[in-house]
Amino acid sequence: MKEFWRKKRMNPENKRILAIDIEESTPSWRHLLIKAKLIYYFFQRHLFNLWLKVRLWDEMPPELRKLWFLNREGGMFREKTYRMCDRRHALKGSSILVPGAGFGHCIFQLAAFRPRKITAFDVYEYSKEWDFVAQTCKDRFGVEVVFEKGGFETVESEGRFDWIISDAVLEHIKDMDGFLKSSNRHLKDDGWFYASFGPIWYGPGGDHVDWGGEMTRWDHLICEQRLYEERFEKKGLGAAAGTLEGDFLFHGRLFSYLRAEEYFEKFKEAGFFMDLGIAKVNWFARRILKNDPDLSKKLDERNVPKFDRFINGFLVWMRKSK
Repeated sequence: MKEFWRKKRMNPENKRILAIDIEESTPSWRHLLIKAKLIYYFFQRHLFNLWLKVRLWDEMPPELRKLWFLNREGGMFREKTYRMCDRRHALKGSSILVPGAGFGHCIFQLAAFRPRKITAFDVYEYSKEWDFVAQTCKDRFGVEVVFEKGGFETVESEGRFDWIISDAVLEHIKDMDGFLKSSNRHLKDDGWFYASFGPIWYGPGGDHVDWGGEMTRWDHLICEQRLYEERFEKKGLGAAAGTLEGDFLFHGRLFSYLRAEEYFEKFKEAGFFMDLGIAKVNWFARRILKNDPDLSKKLDERNVPKFDRFINGFLVWMRKSK
């Protein structure tokens, strides 16, 4: 494997992340540590859900009150979220479609469940990384992984997938209606859709740029557009340091620009039944907003939803409606 790494000469940051993914997908002392943390987070999640719902009840849209609420990530490690998928419909022996797969991040963790086949696509091509991921999944887990450049049109047939697994994609989809309808068509009648997404555009850090401080997390919403663009160009790659692909996300305007409740409206319209939805609350962001009335006023002037302002993102498990 070391020889493979050397020959491929892939992007160093992608290489680093894939190395971590391999480690997380392989049983080790790290797994034992994660399992120990999961026990702690199991109790913490229940307590925070009750506490946050009481504190936020009047601020959340009525249709989102049925969600669970986490304080930030709440221990929802990828191993945990994929096991929650597995409990709903077995990943082992299943056919999985991964839209917006990027360079293959998260594929190893899915392959560890031994699905029958993983099909993945992305509008950008990462040929070196894809070759490595596909070969490693075959060698380690005996799982076939196929990558395609493009969108749903690259997938051979519809109605044949047990699962669609989407991580950090929905916040970047411009045509959400089209994306969700295509997802529905590619699932079997008893198929499932899992997605983790965020930060959402109207939340803290919704532009996926690390500007170097918590007080700047809403600048993409309140800065005059020309000034914001000048700041980005001046800071250059430094502004994108908090993301994998911040520069082309910014220049390509690759964001859905949807409000929190709009996501869930579109899920329903596309023919999905919500089995479980979780909102990740940034309580620190909410405290900043409470203590800075001027910032809140600026967000009011831009019609930024009050609930979205302190939401990091969501996790959803949905069934295809029959």
